Amino acid sequence: MLILVGAFGLSFIVLWINIFIFVKISSTGNDEKKIKVGIIQPNLDPWNKWELGSLDQILENYFELSQKCVDGYGKMQLVSAW
Repeated sequence: MLILVGAFGLSFIVLWINIFIFVKISSTGNDEKKIKVGIIQPNLDPWNKWELGSLDQILENYFELSQKCVDGYGKMQLVSAW
């Protein structure tokens, strides 16, 4: 396709595709329900993750952070993504 339209033509086509997608997304109604989502990303030392016996500590850390997220921001349908 690059041979037919050149670099500028291809950029123009990509621009129009993005504009079309933006218009389609913007024109949809806001009748949908909104959900609250909390994402948990703990600050773990990568070397500690692979030590034997550290799984319980890591899971406890995840559960604690998840609970803080729920307590701080109220009811959530999806609490965390590990």
